[in-house]
Amino acid sequence: MNDVFQTSDGGKTWVEVGNPNEVYSEHLTGVGYSNKDVGFFGFRYYRDAGPEIYSTKNRGKSWEKLAVTLPEKFNEDYNKTPLSPVFNGKEGLYPILLTKREDGQAVGTICLSSIDGGLTWVYDEKYDKLQNK
Repeated sequence: MNDVFQTSDGGKTWVEVGNPNEVYSEHLTGVGYSNKDVGFFGFRYYRDAGPEIYSTKNRGKSWEKLAVTLPEKFNEDYNKTPLSPVFNGKEGLYPILLTKREDGQAVGTICLSSIDGGLTWVYDEKYDKLQNK
């Protein structure tokens, strides 16, 4: 079971901003918010190869699955586990761990990038950190 809280005063006070157990009942692998309202939950792949990412635009009142488009070369042989997104103002990076389906070996990370606070994401190969492609 997971609960997610948010602070905007350095940890003096906290507000619950979402219950990932009600969004997707799998292992939570990352959480991040670009502002008080826009946030993301990442989950370990389960039924397919992932990435399983859910987003909110209303501080966790409602969630929807984030549609992610990756190059075909990452779809066949890899499981994709989203980690925690990182933001610097409106610019964001969302790292995704790739593991080989056949043996579970991690091969590195790829990233989605955003320039609008996480409202839209695109794959950006310049952030790839892969070995043994």
